[in-house]
Amino acid sequence: MGIVTSFIPGRIRLRHRMFRDDDIAGALIALFKASGIVTGVERNPETGSILITYRADVIPSADVLAKRFAIYIPELARLKFRIMYYTPEDKSCILSAIKKAELALPEMRKVISEHE
Repeated sequence: MGIVTSFIPGRIRLRHRMFRDDDIAGALIALFKASGIVTGVERNPETGSILITYRADVIPSADVLAKRFAIYIPELARLKFRIMYYTPEDKSCILSAIKKAELALPEMRKVISEHE
């Protein structure tokens, strides 16, 4: 199951069963909002869907999104298989990775401010 279900510059929809978990979804949404590029987030816990709107001038394509994700949030990239085959037992590992990803926010915001 893929996580990105649609992408157009400025808008991305993520869908995964782990987004039904309030703790994981809440932590990710907080991380997205703190990034400095997200302009809005809508979550549907029943479907496990998160719609994110963001500044397309900073991430104009899916390739740039993937590269920035890998650079700034490698902790989540390392959990690829736990995320793909998510079970509730993976929750603590995923939340820990999200917490570590928060450490990259200052550097991410610096890069974003250089684009302004």
